[in-house]
Amino acid sequence: MSSARLICRKRGIARRLKAGWHRGDRLLCLDWTLLRLFPPLRATWALKGTQAVVPITGRNAKRVRFGAIDLRSARRVVLIRTRAGQADARAFLCALRRRYRRAGWLWLLSDRASAHTAPQTQALATRLRIRFVWLPRQTPELSPMDQKLWGYGEDSASSPAEPAKGAPHAPVP
Repeated sequence: MSSARLICRKRGIARRLKAGWHRGDRLLCLDWTLLRLFPPLRATWALKGTQAVVPITGRNAKRVRFGAIDLRSARRVVLIRTRAGQADARAFLCALRRRYRRAGWLWLLSDRASAHTAPQTQALATRLRIRFVWLPRQTPELSPMDQKLWGYGEDSASSPAEPAKGAPHAPVP
């Protein structure tokens, strides 16, 4: 997408927010990411020069991390689930409203994932005083979630913990 077209779309988002914004409303950016869990590979260490034993479970476990970041305060709300379906998206909307009980409308900058656009999700959002502001398609650079929050979370979740300094190895779980 050309930069001129992207600027026009960003201005359209800003106009929509200004038109409906009330005192007490909050603007959050919403997204979810899939994390694959390979604990044996992350937690296995061996003495220098020896072969590490890596237990294989045969399971490819995963977790889905739903997250939102308040663009004013940088406060994050995270919910970890085993799936990324419509019910999970609705559970996250409820968690957001619980966190922001006293806020006016919650405005969520979001992609058009099917769990977000589902009629049941939209109906719940309206009942919870949540409005979606759709990001243009194929523009992940507009989402701070993709740029900052998930990059940090994936790095911290997938980096192995080094053994303590001076320790010959860390225990294998």
